[in-house]
Amino acid sequence: MGLLDSSTNRESSNVCSLVNWRRTAAQHRQELSILPAGSSFQVQILGDALTGAAIQHGDLIDCERTDTLEQGQIGLLRTPYGLMLRRYYSDGEVIRLESASPEYVTLYLPPSDVEIIARPLRLERWFVSFDESEVA
Repeated sequence: MGLLDSSTNRESSNVCSLVNWRRTAAQHRQELSILPAGSSFQVQILGDALTGAAIQHGDLIDCERTDTLEQGQIGLLRTPYGLMLRRYYSDGEVIRLESASPEYVTLYLPPSDVEIIARPLRLERWFVSFDESEVA
């Protein structure tokens, strides 16, 4: 599961410090008013947990409000760690939230701790270019 094994004091290859992760989540906590199903809104991505899915820090994601997701679909979810954009899997007893970046652990949470907020519809990314005279 990617957790620290305290008996051997070793970490698996895809472990990030949960303490640091919680601290970062608290710094980037976002609040979201619940909108009716089908409503659309935009969120800005803070962090690099989905770089493997080509979603980067600073990207703007257009989302559609929903309360259901298909297995393996990326969704905007409310968790005890704040709002997250993660790949969603559920077997009824446990919800698995996977990051697309190997540096982040897979979260296993009870269904009562996860609320499906929306599904992404479109990604918006702005590029800024500089000519040589502007770069020091």
